[in-house]
Amino acid sequence: MTTKPKATPVPTTRKDLLRVYKQEQRDRDAASGISVIQPRVQPETKQFLERYRVEHGLNSIGAALDKIAAFLSGKDKGRK
Repeated sequence: MTTKPKATPVPTTRKDLLRVYKQEQRDRDAASGISVIQPRVQPETKQFLERYRVEHGLNSIGAALDKIAAFLSGKDKGRK
């Protein structure tokens, strides 16, 4: 007689699926050493970051923040 493996619960709602996806993403980020921040900024600051992102050909505001932080810390000497 063979036993069936236990079924894992399948998320049924969009909210459940989103919760599972977010947890999986946090686990992957933690495993790769990435820290996730969720800053709250003024609209003017977001506009500045968006312009900076476009001017420097970056894919996301997060990449723009990384580049600005690297420049301020002296790790990036103004390279594009």
